[in-house]
Amino acid sequence: MIVKRRLMAGLSTFLLSIGAGAFVAAAPAQAALADCSDSPQFCLYDYWLSPSEPPYPGNTPRNTCIKLQSFDDDFVINLTNTRWYVFRTTTCNGSHGEIPPGYAGLLPAGYDFGQTHAIMRTSSTS
Repeated sequence: MIVKRRLMAGLSTFLLSIGAGAFVAAAPAQAALADCSDSPQFCLYDYWLSPSEPPYPGNTPRNTCIKLQSFDDDFVINLTNTRWYVFRTTTCNGSHGEIPPGYAGLLPAGYDFGQTHAIMRTSSTS
């Protein structure tokens, strides 16, 4: 009987820890999505998943270089139906990273926290 109680207590603790871990991991991403879900938008977030820039609407003029305000971007959500480019320069020249339509996640390597200085919406849908 004692072994059965210990087993049940251990199983309960294990299940609670898994559930709590999933809740903690999901909460920031859900909060970030709520800030970017009103209409098709391109949203940038900092390391702590706080908005680092205003949302850029899906009808932002394409091929127009947009200098970012904070340079503290680490995470991106692209709810538009077009590809966006990210740049290390404020003039959108040189190499670039690509954010495909519907992507939500970390910025490409080399364009993460403190490295992204400008963005540009393209006409490409893939």
